[in-house]
Amino acid sequence: MPIELKFSYRKRGDGINRWVFWTQHNGDELNQVKSLFPVLRGYEFEPWKQPPVEMQGDSTQPDTNGDSQLNRLTIKNLVELLDVQGTCLIQFWAPIRINSGKTFLTTADQPFAFNGKIHEGLWAYRRVSLLTIASVDSTEIDETKRVHVHGRPARVFRSGMPEFSPHVRYYYMDEYPLRNFAMCLGVGSYWTLPVFESSGDRCIGVLEYAFEANVGLDLYSTLDRLINNHRILKTMGLALIPSWLACSQEVNSPHYAFLYKQVKS
Repeated sequence: MPIELKFSYRKRGDGINRWVFWTQHNGDELNQVKSLFPVLRGYEFEPWKQPPVEMQGDSTQPDTNGDSQLNRLTIKNLVELLDVQGTCLIQFWAPIRINSGKTFLTTADQPFAFNGKIHEGLWAYRRVSLLTIASVDSTEIDETKRVHVHGRPARVFRSGMPEFSPHVRYYYMDEYPLRNFAMCLGVGSYWTLPVFESSGDRCIGVLEYAFEANVGLDLYSTLDRLINNHRILKTMGLALIPSWLACSQEVNSPHYAFLYKQVKS
């Protein structure tokens, strides 16, 4: 049964169109996904919690803030405000945990956006993403269910490091099981970014950008927008850059300015 979506539209200050879509009732898409995967059937979803953080020595301490999970309004505002140029799909992968102890990423019931225009191929890619879950607990790919395995969001979630590619064709199939399918749908450049709590210490989701194939992205533009979006997320109590990599003071340091100058030249 088709699931009803709500949407909003606005034209950004730079003249770029932005559409944001979300489900009317939370749980509609997730229940549909649950019915598709035997690994999810018969289990109940639990609030996702970050695994315990390893402390000094061999001891561990429970992560008391690990149960923080972004609500749909925050995600809606996030995909609406992100700085991006070119026709693309923006979607968020959220962790879910079943009471068997396994954790997966899903984009079901998460607001998503189209930037520039509503692209038929990118809309189809969104539908495929809804039929996909990514195991956070294992790096193994199920050879019998390639279409249902989504390697990149889980890989970025586990590592806390972003992935950028000028075109999805540069991925190996075991890195990106949906590569050929994405290319047929007109996906070109590709970003996957971890989203952290404001401290930059805990990854709580993954942002995925799938760009139309004829959109060309240069390294300078990618770095510039990464930092702009990091600043946007900071106003929402979130972060795109992990605490060990950079802080707000470092973003404005001469070292970054020198890097930009070298890349731009």
